[in-house]
Amino acid sequence: MVLAAQLPSPWVSSENLRAMMTNYALATSGGAVSEQGGLTLVNSGVSFSAFNAALLSGPAVERPSDLQARLRAAQRYFHSEKMPWSFWMPDEIVAAPVRESSSVAIRASGLRWVAQHEGMVAGDLAEPRRELPALEFRRVFDRVTRAHFARLSSSVFDLPAPISTAVYGQQGFWRGTMSAWVGYWNGHAVCCAATEPAAGVIGVYSVATHPSFRGRGFGESITRHALCEARTATGLQPFILHATRAGQPLYRRMGFRYSTRLDVFVST
Repeated sequence: MVLAAQLPSPWVSSENLRAMMTNYALATSGGAVSEQGGLTLVNSGVSFSAFNAALLSGPAVERPSDLQARLRAAQRYFHSEKMPWSFWMPDEIVAAPVRESSSVAIRASGLRWVAQHEGMVAGDLAEPRRELPALEFRRVFDRVTRAHFARLSSSVFDLPAPISTAVYGQQGFWRGTMSAWVGYWNGHAVCCAATEPAAGVIGVYSVATHPSFRGRGFGESITRHALCEARTATGLQPFILHATRAGQPLYRRMGFRYSTRLDVFVST
């Protein structure tokens, strides 16, 4: 087990997130990733804000004017590309006084708040507290598993089905650094999870269980499987994730603990 003293700094969470998001640029021929003065700009080529992201990189944002400048640069870029966009603001990169006064810069950039996630980290996974269901796990890559991953993501994350298919259903997306699995129960695709090995850790993303199959341990089972497969393939550890409020109790039981906070904004 990795000791607490060896757990990564919150900055690693942001670095892993940025690496994961760059995969979206692979979904279409119009996708692109660019770096601009403390920003990573990801353009998926798909007209949906969640897949076109402005993510903060170093150095830390110490002054409100710095945040304003970075947001203006992102706004200009996505406006020129005629794409809706999102802004991902992690606590560790933005100084506390800047966060407290950020609403002015956020509104001026045509953004609105939509979600807050808790960044969590685990040196290793705790033992399961209950017997988990025996699922059939399939690695996402072929047409069928891509379609199932897209369908599950659409049903859980409020993604329009055509948008989810335009990203996750495309072979190009899965040629990136992200790996994913779909869990099957009696032949039905019931859950999925993805991992990103970057910044010396494994990040877990897109954990989803179809609403009709919740409460049976499927989410924990697919998450454990995806993380263990990623660890075996890469040798990396520890693990990080960004949890919704609903998902936090499960991840705490699995051994994760609070590391940072992430606010997400989308263009209006």
